[in-house]
Amino acid sequence: MSLLRIDSLRALRKLRGEWVEERLARGELAREGRWTESVAIGSRDFTQRIKAKLGSRAKGRRVSGSVDDSTLCEPQESRKSF
Repeated sequence: MSLLRIDSLRALRKLRGEWVEERLARGELAREGRWTESVAIGSRDFTQRIKAKLGSRAKGRRVSGSVDDSTLCEPQESRKSF
């Protein structure tokens, strides 16, 4: 909430609802798996810090993406397909 400069949970919920409504209005209905399938999402610096904090638990995980939009992913073989 502090990063978004929002001071209440109610305001955060309202903003999230607006984001969802905007996406729906544009017809963006596809699920974005990276939000549930990634260990961390953020800047490359952030995802690399998370990987470092995971220590040995980060073995096989990789940081990918751009400087401003990066993900820390599970090893390919450990991902489950449904």
